[in-house]
Amino acid sequence: MQIGHRGICTLIRENINFETVQLTNVEHASMEYQVFKFLSRKDPIFLVNIYRHPGLDTPLAFYLSLFNSLAEYNQVLFVGDFNAHHLNWGCVSQSDAGRKLMRAIEENDFVILNNGIPTFLHNSACRSVIDLALASPLLAPLCSNSVLDDTYGSDHFPVATEIRLLLRSSKKFCYKLKLKSEELNKLYIILKNTTHDMRQEDLLQSGVQLWMGEPFLPDELSRAMSMAKKRLAPGLDQIDYSIISNLPDEYRTHLLSLYNKILSQGVLLNSWLDSLVVLISKPGGESVRPISLLSCFAKIMEYMIYFRLRWFLESRPWGSHPDLLLTVYRATLRSAVEYGSQIFTWNTGSENFVRLLRVQYKAIRKAMGYRISTPINVMLSEAREPPLLGNYKENTHHMEADFLSKSSELRRGAISIYTDGSKEPGSTVGAGVYSPDLNHNIVIFSDSKSALDAINNNRFVQNNFIIYYIRQSILNASKEGIEITLFWVPSHSGISGNKRADETTKQASTDGHIPAFRVLYEDMFIESKGCLESRFRAYLNFAATYKGTFHHERFSMNSNKIWFNKTSLGREEIVMVNHLRSNLNSSLHRVNIVDSPACPCGAEFQDANHVIFCCDLYSHKASHLRCYYRSKFHESSDDIFLALSHPS
Repeated sequence: MQIGHRGICTLIRENINFETVQLTNVEHASMEYQVFKFLSRKDPIFLVNIYRHPGLDTPLAFYLSLFNSLAEYNQVLFVGDFNAHHLNWGCVSQSDAGRKLMRAIEENDFVILNNGIPTFLHNSACRSVIDLALASPLLAPLCSNSVLDDTYGSDHFPVATEIRLLLRSSKKFCYKLKLKSEELNKLYIILKNTTHDMRQEDLLQSGVQLWMGEPFLPDELSRAMSMAKKRLAPGLDQIDYSIISNLPDEYRTHLLSLYNKILSQGVLLNSWLDSLVVLISKPGGESVRPISLLSCFAKIMEYMIYFRLRWFLESRPWGSHPDLLLTVYRATLRSAVEYGSQIFTWNTGSENFVRLLRVQYKAIRKAMGYRISTPINVMLSEAREPPLLGNYKENTHHMEADFLSKSSELRRGAISIYTDGSKEPGSTVGAGVYSPDLNHNIVIFSDSKSALDAINNNRFVQNNFIIYYIRQSILNASKEGIEITLFWVPSHSGISGNKRADETTKQASTDGHIPAFRVLYEDMFIESKGCLESRFRAYLNFAATYKGTFHHERFSMNSNKIWFNKTSLGREEIVMVNHLRSNLNSSLHRVNIVDSPACPCGAEFQDANHVIFCCDLYSHKASHLRCYYRSKFHESSDDIFLALSHPS
């Protein structure tokens, strides 16, 4: 390379092991590149730093030769200034160099990591993408690419490509301190005091959950052991859950002490870090699926920590407003289910349908802030969301059969007759009939002012398709010399024609005559929605016979609107009211989270009324709430649920 020409430079950190790779018979005057090999824990990584001269033409053969020379390796990354434009990496135009490079990329299945953000700033303030990062298929999922905002005085923006792999680095010499016994004790005291000071600093920080580090209680151990699946295989120690669950009380005490010691010190047993790997043959026997079995003792401690974290998350009013989250649920999950129900039919006992139900329950529970112990029927009632079972039943068999029966006459070519009525005082009365078989001038008298206005008004789009049929029929009749006049008259004013039309309409409704026109989707939607609502109420009434009875008796669904509709309450207040309305402590007892529905004060049942008005343990804390409640509800008894019926 002559002085003054362009060049490339690659900087590598000092402690990273690498090798320079020389490719034979891969060169061209328009291209400069360097190839480096880095060792990782698995396959080596090859990095190619490239610069292409913009004033010279690079043939396609060179690109193919360069890519093919590294085709045998799984992890290859090309980076550099290619000076090539193409739409696929974000340019607004394509150059010949870009087309050749793109063809080489496609033939070698490389992945373009650029996300379309410009990397080059022209003198005219225009930007383009010419600094590229290309990765092989196996390496691309481990890479992330970004463009920095600061050019640092250059006309190129730095492009950062991160590879989530550990590279082998050179070992550094470390000095070892040879301490005497007294010096070692002094160092231990210094480290201990430093740790204590750091802990004290944490205590002063807001948001630190100190209770997470409190010792486990015997009830937490018992619950974790009861929730563990007894039939799961053990780890290397071959001690399964059936053995652990039958331990005497003395051994359980020692086990709990061991867990608390691990929790306080933050050091796990080495045996818990090892697993038993079992290889299970896949169908066909050509490959196997590994299963890792950990110690059951480790899993029990994991259960205890999990239950603490779950309680913490469920007890906090995190997330957006419930109304917004329910809107997201309806726009994503429910809309997809209802759209698909027009095509798919499900066996309600199938595994996939049960999964859909669980997704629905989980989404509504998160949106409303309920805990996992809340009965499903209570949760659905408060959210005004019927279970998916009702949606599928309505939107497949019933709705399809109803639609086909109502449109069968039209498909057999029967004649349609449309009637409607409206009354405007002080005007004439008449009746009108429309038929495409008439061949004389026609005057149509109609008492439906809204229908006539819709036919004559061309400024607005009409949702009713019949309006357009009538307009087209009037136009066709005028082309054949038939003049049609529309005349509005008020109804029920003594005109014989209107009276006969009204009598005919009533007779048709009682005799069951099937009109031969397509039922509007708005009408079908109203009928379908009414059937779904009635089945939803029947489901709530039946489910309340064995769970959520208290909620159903106090807060039965008498409106289609959620109770916090058009209120200014925030998520924290809404979640708190939801917990109170669902009678939380009784639900916790039903799923064995608490041992009894009784109150610690000795009362047989603990609900919000007992805690606020009767319990001696909480009398002082609830005094302000009691005074406020009694000042607002003078004539009512001490029943907080009256205020929760319509909270504000």
